[in-house]
Amino acid sequence: MILLRPPTGGPAGWVVAGCDVGQGDAFVINTGPGRALVIDTGPDPGAMDECLSDLAVTVVDLLVVTHLHEDHYAGAAGVFEGRQVKGLGYSSGEPTLPRELGALARTAGLEPARIAAGDVGRAGGVKWEALWPPPTGGTSAGAPGGTGYGNENDASAVLLVEIPGPERPATALFTGDIEQEASLRLLSGRPELARAGVDILKVPHHGARNGGTAIIKALRPGLALISSGEGNDYGHPHPQVVADLRRQSVYAARTDRLGTFTVALGTAGLEVRPMAD
Repeated sequence: MILLRPPTGGPAGWVVAGCDVGQGDAFVINTGPGRALVIDTGPDPGAMDECLSDLAVTVVDLLVVTHLHEDHYAGAAGVFEGRQVKGLGYSSGEPTLPRELGALARTAGLEPARIAAGDVGRAGGVKWEALWPPPTGGTSAGAPGGTGYGNENDASAVLLVEIPGPERPATALFTGDIEQEASLRLLSGRPELARAGVDILKVPHHGARNGGTAIIKALRPGLALISSGEGNDYGHPHPQVVADLRRQSVYAARTDRLGTFTVALGTAGLEVRPMAD
């Protein structure tokens, strides 16, 4: 059950947040009081900082940059603004980090770690596992890397996150900008994922047509998350993706419609709450 509520004036009880950062991705998973796992940062440091401040996040247990396109990493300075960042993970088809991201890591005393399938971690009660990309490169910012799948979108880190809930854990899959061919390869290599499905799916590539709908059909999410800028020039999300979600009766929480929103786990199901202005 998806309950869409009007603004409540605060994010009490939230477990996942979608930050309104314009045309880009930025998601936050609650790992404890004042703490979070951040997946991507959007293009605007100010918008990213504002979102984390509204969520009262002061410690970032891990910042994950799914891939090195500016709409996913250029807002990273906003994550570090006045906060302790304890780890930085990333994926890319490029051999090195962008200069500004590397500088933020050095200033914070962090050694960026390249993420690949099989990597796992935990922050508070939240567990995560990387399902993509295949482990074909090095493990540090200066090591050779790449996925061999042709473009930076398909180098995106895909994370399966398990979130504690009142009755059972909820699962959320964060997909970066992975395109349909790569998502089909991921699914074929992890058949148990389709058998289990997920509670929450971050729709690939802002709902673009090249993200496809196969992963939506295969995973049967209870809730879809789409991050895109209002009136963006790309036409994200694509009408075909929106129609497919509607056909499957999957509610799509969209930053272009809701602004920043939070998701809570209740005994009645998932609750989507727009943040107050």
